[in-house]
Amino acid sequence: MALLLEKIANKQLISEKACDDMFEILEKQQFRNRIPYLLPATTVVAHKTGTVASVVNDAGIVELPDNKGRFIISAFSIGNKSEAEGARKIAELSRAAYGYFRTEVTM
Repeated sequence: MALLLEKIANKQLISEKACDDMFEILEKQQFRNRIPYLLPATTVVAHKTGTVASVVNDAGIVELPDNKGRFIISAFSIGNKSEAEGARKIAELSRAAYGYFRTEVTM
């Protein structure tokens, strides 16, 4: 998933237009309780969620503020007591990655 998202972000899959279209579709994801949940409200996140029983997933492209780049994140979890628990773990992981990459880019 991460490699596929990287190719979309870098416009290396099919065509530049196809990548732009795919990004736009992913950006319209309505479930916002995972990767984007604990990020600043203005953060652009193009992602795809998935849930089956105790398996809770999300994979996406997160844009950093001030045109400082973006990062790819894929989180796949299993054995969650609830969907909310899995979503919370993914949101916390995403917030940690966002903080790390934001700091690394501005150093």
